[in-house]
Amino acid sequence: MLMAYFVCSCKHAAKLSSLDVLGPSPADSFGVGCFFYEDSGEQKNAPLLFASDFDSIAYVAINGSAVEFRLEKETSIKVDDSTANFIDEYKSKDFDLKVEMNMKHDHPTDETYYEGTIIVKDKQGNKILKKTAGECGC
Repeated sequence: MLMAYFVCSCKHAAKLSSLDVLGPSPADSFGVGCFFYEDSGEQKNAPLLFASDFDSIAYVAINGSAVEFRLEKETSIKVDDSTANFIDEYKSKDFDLKVEMNMKHDHPTDETYYEGTIIVKDKQGNKILKKTAGECGC
């Protein structure tokens, strides 16, 4: 009887089936941070895929729900005196998130503009990659 309790009370790890658009979420209150969108077109109308503060929290919508991630590792790659690309690695309970971004100087905004890839992986090894673009700033 005791064995049946342990078998039934175990939770299965979440399986990655989709990387979705972030709707209203706690990320909306960041004010400053990085915001990456589904395409490299006009961000004001593009679907938001990723939002982070400048500290350690990020949000991505997975399987239809916003998932909070914590920053585990950040790597900055200096290209020249005015350009630095970055790779940030985040973790949640069920997923790993890698954000690889390349700084672009030919974008007409006051923010720092990036293009790159968001990679989400579940504990079973399923992976989704999405090209993204966006800005970091206020």
